[in-house]
Amino acid sequence: MTEDTLPHHIAIIMDGNTCWAKNKSLPVMTGHVSGFKTTLHIIDRCLLRNINILTLFISDQEHFIDTTHADGKLMDPADFFFTALSHAAEQFEGKPIQFRVVGDRSKLNQDTSLAIQQIEQNTLHHSGLIVVIVMHYHAQEELAMVMHRIAMDIEKGNITSADVTPELIQSHLILAGLPDPDFFIRTHGEQRLNNTLLWQLAYTELYFSELHWPDFDSNELDRALDFYANRERRFGYISEQLGTQHHA
Repeated sequence: MTEDTLPHHIAIIMDGNTCWAKNKSLPVMTGHVSGFKTTLHIIDRCLLRNINILTLFISDQEHFIDTTHADGKLMDPADFFFTALSHAAEQFEGKPIQFRVVGDRSKLNQDTSLAIQQIEQNTLHHSGLIVVIVMHYHAQEELAMVMHRIAMDIEKGNITSADVTPELIQSHLILAGLPDPDFFIRTHGEQRLNNTLLWQLAYTELYFSELHWPDFDSNELDRALDFYANRERRFGYISEQLGTQHHA
């Protein structure tokens, strides 16, 4: 594996924290804490590997119950994640990592919103690895919202139907301004996209790991990257049209 066979942009669904904990007869929160430690490790590994962009998906609210609360109250996984990230901020001091957060922030509590603002502001001018954290997001809702915005622009006379191009749609998506992921990873053995980046993953290479997210270590990341390095990326063409070029 060489640097020119590495993906520029990796997207990961970090799945399996709850099952990991249940399989070990541990509290659900322990699985999320262990999963967060894995997240920090994988960010560091991607930085060392000179990956340009790492997009990470936080699980939806309905998948997370904080069993440390006596009343079994639902806890937003984004609240947990960004609180933990704030506490881990010193681990990123001096590192060329820029954090961006996308998704619906209206569901977050005020402390989490402030934590996100602080994280983004403190890393705004960092160059190296861009880490995009995606929360409260569904691809079908994203595409519906984009279509609504474009329809409104047509109604107002700002654009015409002839102006509706893939590039225009792309400019309204949550990853606008960034290249689409080259490589998509999902853990926990699930082999589906789960309503994730349905537009952006059109030509992305897919890798499904059997490991739960807390067990996704450097060795598994290397196996995934080896898988990617041996893929021929054709972007809808056939090999003869691409010649012998394997990675565009």
